[in-house]
Amino acid sequence: GLLYFAIIFSTLPIPLYDPTTGEPLVDQGHKPLELVLAVVQLTFTLLRYIFLESYVSCLVCSSILVVMIGIIEDKMPLYKRVPFGLWWGWMHILSATALIALLHCLMSFAHHSGMVESGQGRWESSMERQVTSGVRDLVNATAGCAADAGWNATSKLLQDALAATSSGCSLSAPPASHSIMSVVLTVVTWVTSLGLKAFDVVEGMTYFAINIAGPSIGTFSATASRVDVLLYYAATPVVSFIVGAFLLVSVSITDTAYDAAYSAFQIEDFKHFLRFRLDRHTRALKVFAIGIDRVPKVWERDDRHDAETAASESNPVPPHLRRFPSVWKPSASL
Repeated sequence: GLLYFAIIFSTLPIPLYDPTTGEPLVDQGHKPLELVLAVVQLTFTLLRYIFLESYVSCLVCSSILVVMIGIIEDKMPLYKRVPFGLWWGWMHILSATALIALLHCLMSFAHHSGMVESGQGRWESSMERQVTSGVRDLVNATAGCAADAGWNATSKLLQDALAATSSGCSLSAPPASHSIMSVVLTVVTWVTSLGLKAFDVVEGMTYFAINIAGPSIGTFSATASRVDVLLYYAATPVVSFIVGAFLLVSVSITDTAYDAAYSAFQIEDFKHFLRFRLDRHTRALKVFAIGIDRVPKVWERDDRHDAETAASESNPVPPHLRRFPSVWKPSASL
């Protein structure tokens, strides 16, 4: 996540309109093939911007290409390492730009087709509305129960706090009653509202793409606030950090999520396999778990296998009884 974010960092924010024509990237009138063409066009526009106009993303992409060449196995000749490393590095760069282009084309289609509620100056969230409605019903029911029990002061306090938070007051405009409960509920409402909007990913990204992006790639709107800019740039690193922290805590403390945590590392070592043996006399099945800490990365042909195969032509040996059943063996240099 952080690597791909660094690749497309300089292109952000990306407007949902074509910088040259001012037309939407994709609207409800586009056909599937036109959507594909729009994604391809935006992808090459972003690549051109990264390598010809940006600084941070260009440096990151150039570093990726160099690193990809350097991490190829030393045994491979240089004339093979260079194109192989460039190919893999270019695939990462192309994947990052194509994914962000697809995302913005889909957001453009959703926005211009009326599939999202956020728009110019509006950050809406169906999740927020549902949770807010449920909390208000709960507070009203609690106030009613308090009134029935004779706790009139508590009931009135809950009703006043609910009225204050429902009237649109914010942190910069505290409720008129100035009661501690009203102020606390106002702060909680504001923070909860922001959190629920952030969890509604599609609405949030559409809002930022419309209200923060300037007329061209990599530029901000003149009306974009610093808070919006901070939230826009912090979204991907924060999400990556939260997911990583969750996996760290899960593995270290709760002893769970090992598959999710270690599959992300793509560790080639520390592998094991199972060997089964069925006893011909007792019919008992025995399972042997064989684990190795380090998996060989370079292999070479095993001459002992060839010699054993040649000798078995005159004296056949079952495959499971061969001493050297594999054609390959780990390189002696390792």
